Amino acid sequence: MARFIQLPIQEISSYLPKLRRLIQTGKTRIAITNFGDVQGFLVPLSDVPTDIPSQIQTLAYPDFVRRFHRDRLWEFPEGVEAIALTFHTRHVVWYVHPDLQYLLPLDLAPCSRDLLERTYQSS
Repeated sequence: MARFIQLPIQEISSYLPKLRRLIQTGKTRIAITNFGDVQGFLVPLSDVPTDIPSQIQTLAYPDFVRRFHRDRLWEFPEGVEAIALTFHTRHVVWYVHPDLQYLLPLDLAPCSRDLLERTYQSS
């Protein structure tokens, strides 16, 4: 069973490089939060269907980590709901907007599920 981790944006630059392989192999999925609101999910390639009903952007994994640290890239660009992260030119993981949560096979812990429900009720 894959585990689900909540990771605050403030800690992304220190933990994400270590967690990349776990995400890529499907052992871990991450919900990135900012002051308790879910900003996006990092999931393996196998979790996202190939026919995503939105625009997709590609970004190198190291650039993604740097941009999160430097620019606080938690808001998706206009019209983009999924970002394919690459490592050495190969797609390794997805960064997915919370609106596409219904497409993801996430097994959320009860406290995380409550957090997601609060996020969508406040929107």
